[in-house]
Amino acid sequence: MKRTMLRKLPLLTEINIFLFNLTFAILHVVLQPIGLEQAAAAFCMGNLFGLILPYLLLISSIVHFGIGPLMNLLLYNNAYESIVYEHAYRWLGLLLFVNSLTAVTDKSHVDVKGANYRQDNSIVGRASHKFWDAAFDYLQMSVVPWDEEASLPSNRQYVFAVHPHGIHCTPLGLFHRKDTPFDRRFPGICENKLSGLAASVVFKLPGVREFFLALPYIDASRAVAEKALREDRSLFVGMYRQWRRVAAY
Repeated sequence: MKRTMLRKLPLLTEINIFLFNLTFAILHVVLQPIGLEQAAAAFCMGNLFGLILPYLLLISSIVHFGIGPLMNLLLYNNAYESIVYEHAYRWLGLLLFVNSLTAVTDKSHVDVKGANYRQDNSIVGRASHKFWDAAFDYLQMSVVPWDEEASLPSNRQYVFAVHPHGIHCTPLGLFHRKDTPFDRRFPGICENKLSGLAASVVFKLPGVREFFLALPYIDASRAVAEKALREDRSLFVGMYRQWRRVAAY
């Protein structure tokens, strides 16, 4: 099978994407047995700013329970407390500054070539994938075609419009990765040069941007959308207006 080309992302972004996947994998392992995974996954999908909270908790746990004892062992007793713990807000500010600088200067979201779903088949990736699958069990989204025999050839070019949008257009999740209800009903499209359009501002928010860049989202500006169409890519986009009104323009 030919390997899908992926757009190049900054190293810090790649690290953050891995940490996010690790966070969601841990949430899957912890919450699935006690029946809270579906609600947690739906919360993360519907409230993107909530993605930061479990991510920061994971970072804090790694530093406090992993790096801290190692510093005390290799440097001197209470090295972690004096270097890191007592200056926690400064380190947190530095982390925010570095991520914000990357978000402002990075142009990955305008790169349409390789803007594909970044499938991770590792143990962490598969567990993270199961966490997001649980969101569809909670939200109960389904695909009802216009005809029982309806088909969408995967070698065609499409523009999918999703309505209503709201603060966050949750049904876009039907298109932005494989194994969704839409992908199972119309296979081959989600993995075949399909990109979503997202507002420019989401790519400037540390934490949120990694979520979108791990998925096949690109900038929603007209220039980038037209470039994607010229590259023979299909698009999916959330609509604020009803389609019949947009079509009249």
